Amino acid sequence: VPRTSKLRLSSLAALSPNEDVLTSHPTTRYTSLEYAARTLRWGSSSTPPSRGGLCEPCLRVWETRVSFQTARRAPMLSEPLVGTKDAAGRKSSRVQTALNIMNNYVGMTLLSFPFCAREAGWASAAILLVLSAFCAYTGWLVVQAYARIVADGHAAPSYAQLGQVCLGPAGKWLVLVSSTFETLVSIPGMFIGIWANAALLFPSITPSLVIAGCIAVSLPANGLSDFTMLSSLSLLGIISIGLVCLAVGYDVLASSDQLAPPRELVDLDGFPMASSITMAGLTGHVALFPIYEEMREQTYFKQTLFASFALIFLIYGSVQVGGYCVYGSTLDILVTTNMASGERGPIGTVLFTLVLSAITFKLFCSVAGTVLVLVDIFENVYHEQSGARFDNATAMCWRLAMWLTSIVVAGLAFSSLQYVTALIGINSVLISVLLPIFFYVKLHWQSMGRLRKLWFGSLSLLSILMVVAIACVDIQEFTRSLGLGA
Repeated sequence: VPRTSKLRLSSLAALSPNEDVLTSHPTTRYTSLEYAARTLRWGSSSTPPSRGGLCEPCLRVWETRVSFQTARRAPMLSEPLVGTKDAAGRKSSRVQTALNIMNNYVGMTLLSFPFCAREAGWASAAILLVLSAFCAYTGWLVVQAYARIVADGHAAPSYAQLGQVCLGPAGKWLVLVSSTFETLVSIPGMFIGIWANAALLFPSITPSLVIAGCIAVSLPANGLSDFTMLSSLSLLGIISIGLVCLAVGYDVLASSDQLAPPRELVDLDGFPMASSITMAGLTGHVALFPIYEEMREQTYFKQTLFASFALIFLIYGSVQVGGYCVYGSTLDILVTTNMASGERGPIGTVLFTLVLSAITFKLFCSVAGTVLVLVDIFENVYHEQSGARFDNATAMCWRLAMWLTSIVVAGLAFSSLQYVTALIGINSVLISVLLPIFFYVKLHWQSMGRLRKLWFGSLSLLSILMVVAIACVDIQEFTRSLGLGA
């Protein structure tokens, strides 16, 4: 989320942003909620719904009809640290842009990359390399498609508007449904991550009591109207990523003199699961154009994007290889589970405790904001159909309903987190691979030569075959895990 998290920022519709609204409040950086407001938008009304007590960034979110991207990044360890645009209009440097891109993609899925190695063996590193390069390329296609429709007169377009221009209303709703689906899946994924890591933090307490305590603590957060504190926790994402890398590296050094656990070079049966989880960690294209907009030297964006994906590959790859070196075929879907089972020295214990604390707190803070954004999506659908908006009581009922539903789903899927993550990855092939290719081809088809048409046709066919094959195998594996298949 995985998506959740995943919170992978974006919103969903075609209204251009109101620059006065977005820049009138002096700040040294955009918060996650502000950034969400710049990506996909709803409706045509400039009057925000009444939300007494909302902080200024949240008001800007409501005024621009924020939607999915806040939810997408919430399940992650990190949120975009969109750098340095102040009231004078100063934009992000190349280094800040690279950090924004990395923080947009690297999230809670980082903890599951060693599991990819358990599934596919050492060949999982090759899967990560190929998919990272592919997603970097399709990310650049997205930015080029955005730039094309901007040149055609669309001011600061959204991902949904890009879909509308390229594929008509079906394109807009394809983006909407795909993004909303990912948001719906990411919230249970966040709850599972919270419960699993909290249980490791308090091993002397029965897991069921830990889960009940987490649910009880999260309930009051549904009444929050001021997210100033929560939206200021973006730096915790970067810290969490660094702590995970340090903890895995420490385990590699500490276990170098021990007998290596079983490992494999290639396991073809695990390729689909490893690929889908890898794609879950590489979804986030919806936020690329806002990052591009905020870059001061946009002519260097392509190089910055590719360099960022190279660093993302190194981060994911180091945790993946390190975790597989230490734990081999015993790896769990969350590497923190394996860390908890081993003997650790004082330094390792401190690192492990910091990792669990940072991740759990970050996910906990993300849940309320994600639920709020999901309700906002439903409210804007209702607004488009009826012209009215939810009153405060109705909005609260929706928030509680989504919160409770997510808890029930998380409880049912608690032992199946790999399939929840894989589901996000399969959806990511659509929103971060297929749609960028379709949008770019639709906008540039007339100017393409035969070889380029053949190239993009081959990419499209390959992507479709990939998503169908991965989905079929993962679904079969899931049904077998439930005892429903042969």
